[in-house]
Amino acid sequence: MHYLGMQEPTLLYPGDFVLVDHYTEHYFTTDNGEVFNLMFRPELLNISLKECPTISEFLKNPRFNLSKEMADAFPVDRILYDSSTQVITLMRLIHEQLDIKSELSRTIIQHSLITLLLYINQLHYMQETKTIRLSDRIIAVIKEYYSASNPLGIAAGHLNYSASFLSTVFQKECGISFKEYLQNFRIELAKNYLEDTTVTISDIAYAVGYSDTKFFRSIFKKHIGMTPSEYRQKHADSNPLFSQHLL
Repeated sequence: MHYLGMQEPTLLYPGDFVLVDHYTEHYFTTDNGEVFNLMFRPELLNISLKECPTISEFLKNPRFNLSKEMADAFPVDRILYDSSTQVITLMRLIHEQLDIKSELSRTIIQHSLITLLLYINQLHYMQETKTIRLSDRIIAVIKEYYSASNPLGIAAGHLNYSASFLSTVFQKECGISFKEYLQNFRIELAKNYLEDTTVTISDIAYAVGYSDTKFFRSIFKKHIGMTPSEYRQKHADSNPLFSQHLL
């Protein structure tokens, strides 16, 4: 849980991170997770930045090559998510180098800090322009693991979020529940099998993620309005070559 000033506390998930200005009152609490807290002084980058009061002022340094507008819009006091773990990797590197206290370590810190802040700015831009949506990453997992018994659990493991949180986000971003989307995806695949192959119904059911053929038949009929066998026959009737192949 993240507490920021007088605001309501915010629940954080693995991969989430927050940047705050050094004078901002905030703290974290956790029951069983790990919180990595890195505080740095602007003068680590350049002595002339010692008195920078905010991150946005800090980013107006020519080293970052950011416009005033971009620096002022930098995501301070906002929750961002990094699925690549690059943020935590760079933070750990900076933290390790702080204890070495050599000219080389200072150079590494400077370059790592610049890389970190520019990467965070890129993440912020992608989130604001919706280049990245969590639901897009969930769908990518579905396309690979649709036949698994618990694709949502796999997505949660891949993305380091709880399954319940991903389910809520998916519904919000897509306007459809995860369960319904998965069923639609599986049924469309089953239709392709029925139209283009002579694979048995039970094998098709298993291939698209249903171990119970009877349940698969009922789900298919609910979505399509006919049983898998009826759908296959209807397609065969309109496709003589396929009909002959079935015979």
